[in-house]
Amino acid sequence: MKKKTDRSPGIFLKTEFIPDKRIERRALDELRSAGLLPDTPGPVAIDRFCDMKWGRPESYEEMRPGVLGCAAFTVRGFDHIAISAELERDYSQTGRRRVRSTMAHEIGHALLHERLFVEKLMFDQNQGLLFGEMERRPAGKPARETRIVCRDTDIFGGRAAPSPWYEIQANKFMAAALLPKPLFYQVVEPFLLRYDPATSRLNDKIRYQGKIEEVSDIFDVSREMARIAVETYMDKERDKRLEPSLF
Repeated sequence: MKKKTDRSPGIFLKTEFIPDKRIERRALDELRSAGLLPDTPGPVAIDRFCDMKWGRPESYEEMRPGVLGCAAFTVRGFDHIAISAELERDYSQTGRRRVRSTMAHEIGHALLHERLFVEKLMFDQNQGLLFGEMERRPAGKPARETRIVCRDTDIFGGRAAPSPWYEIQANKFMAAALLPKPLFYQVVEPFLLRYDPATSRLNDKIRYQGKIEEVSDIFDVSREMARIAVETYMDKERDKRLEPSLF
């Protein structure tokens, strides 16, 4: 069942809708501009994005349990991205892929929500929402900086309550950046255009699961992200087939 979205303004002054196609186009444009869009299907070097886009790398910091990363802003705009040092210390394949996903998610906040943060900070520079949303920097750190703090449930799911719209937008950017649609289609279209879950035989269903594993391995993303991307593609193709023809 599709997860509900919390459409209240939340940490911002207003709710802002961004169409999925615009998020996908922004991700592709940013990757091309940074010289990070692969020519053929393969992992996006998302760890180089901050350097290429803003001239400085992401930082790694000790964070509260359950917090994976954050995007920091000032009244001048986006400042930097930080990733949990504990997450970075997980050298497993799963850990590495979680770092990649978290980084892409925070980049999504930086690119999609910078203006909203500036508006909020200009409106009330002294107000910060704590842990899990926006927080003030602790004593000894640069003043007037506010960060959106993203927990495991914001990026990888598991919330009981509806997810905030801005976290869903950052997740859509994450998927669009790590699974660029033109390259993703090269991998999945030849098989999935012929695949119908309702009528396919066992061998085809096994190959379908294998395609999810293939996407995961080619793009170096979690199996869950690959599964969601493949199933979303299938849903859209099914909707196209069900649309009534005007001719």
